[in-house]
Amino acid sequence: MPIRQKGLLEYIPATIYPGKDFHVSYYVINPDTNKLERKKIRLNRIKRVSDRNATARRLVHNINVKLANNRRIERVESLAIETKQEVAEIKKKLEFLAQYVEGILSDTDDINEDTRMKLEEINRMLTELQSNQKLLDKPRNRIGFQPSEI
Repeated sequence: MPIRQKGLLEYIPATIYPGKDFHVSYYVINPDTNKLERKKIRLNRIKRVSDRNATARRLVHNINVKLANNRRIERVESLAIETKQEVAEIKKKLEFLAQYVEGILSDTDDINEDTRMKLEEINRMLTELQSNQKLLDKPRNRIGFQPSEI
């Protein structure tokens, strides 16, 4: 049964082809060309047919397991790569947010500093006005008053 990945065949499982040219054949995708390539393992060198069949069945089973496992490993690796990329993007976003919040807090500190300075100035002016008010409340002589000499 061919295995598809995103519209492309990823591999075709191994099968036994008995006959004059007894062999096991399967197809896998070449990562350089992204095309399926046929792999063929000839088993004619094994003289006894029963041994040849047993070897072929074992070979087909092992190849198919490895192809399936490799496919799973590639999927896990691709998920890991996607996860790493997502983590990197999230880190960038967090750094941006941290800088943004820091900027807001520093602006707030600046506003607080400005407000504090203005409040201190108002407090100083009120203190001056109170001291001036004491001078104004002090009884004063009338205009044209001349002190008497006793």
